[in-house]
Order: sequence, then C-alpha cells, then structure tokens
Amino acid sequence: IISLIREAIEDFRKYQYDKKSNESLTISYKSPMFVSTKWSDVEVGAIMKITKDEILPCDVLVIKSSNENGFCYLETTNLDGESGLKPREALRASQMAIKEDKDIEKLFNDTKETFIEVDKPSIDIYTVEGTMFLNGNKNYFDIKNILLRGGRLKNVDFIYGVVIYTGIDTKLMKNINH
Repeated sequence: IISLIREAIEDFRKYQYDKKSNESLTISYKSPMFVSTKWSDVEVGAIMKITKDEILPCDVLVIKSSNENGFCYLETTNLDGESGLKPREALRASQMAIKEDKDIEKLFNDTKETFIEVDKPSIDIYTVEGTMFLNGNKNYFDIKNILLRGGRLKNVDFIYGVVIYTGIDTKLMKNINH
C-alpha cells in the first residue's frame, strides 16, 4: 500500500511538472514576426528564437547564432549531469544567409526550396544526423548543430533554430520514458 501511495504521489508530481512545462512560453516565428508561443504549441519545422539562459522546449537545429562565427554553447546539466558547456554551431550556409529577421521569410517560404530531413528520434543523446536543403544545396548536420530539450543556451544573446523533435520524440523524453 505504501509503494502504491508513493507511486501515485510521484505520478501526480510528474503530471504537475508536465502541465507547468507545457504552459511555459517561448518565441516562435509566425510570418512576418516572432511571437510568444506555449511549449505545448511548438511543432516540428517551426522556427524558434531561443535567448540566453533560456531552457529549450524542444530539440532544435541551430540555423543562426548572434555570435558572428555561428557558435553557441549548451549547458546540459539537466540532460547528462555534466556541468561543462558543450559548443554548438549554426549551419554555415544558413548562418551566412540570415542577416536579419526578414531573411528568414526568404529562406523558409512556401516554395519548399528549403527543407530538412532528419533521422528518426532515438534515445542516444549524442547522435543526430540529417540534411538541410537550402536553395537547392545539401547541408549535412549532426549533434554539433543541435540544441537539446532541457538544455540551457549560454554565452550568446540568441539563436534561431528549426524544431526537429518535440514532445515525447525529444532526446530528453525518449530517455525519461525508456
């Protein structure tokens, strides 16, 4: 009976945490501007603006960093317990193509000249591979270009990213549910 009560309390706490997380706000691109969006409303393919010290609501491919060279850093304490920062880099082609917000509209319009293919979600937090087709050119990416849900953006003012996994498909949730 005590074990059942303990499990019920843990389940209730997890439910409360999930509800609070889903109500948290982030910033996503809705043509022609960035708007506040609930975590629960973020969809795969959405363009996000993640700001310094923000916890990521989903797994994101970095397409632009406020840092000139395209770098940013991910604090992964919530993911793997390590307190060190992991360097991440924007895809070079998109970093060069996006000079200001209006360039996002040009790159990600309805002509479908820009799209992303990514491997199926897995529990391995150190492996992601995919391709971003940008204006007819293939640009390969891997984990060094990805910010993971639950991580915290560090050492840059902001990044722009494209959502590749949300909800239970994120690396964090795959590992929690495994």
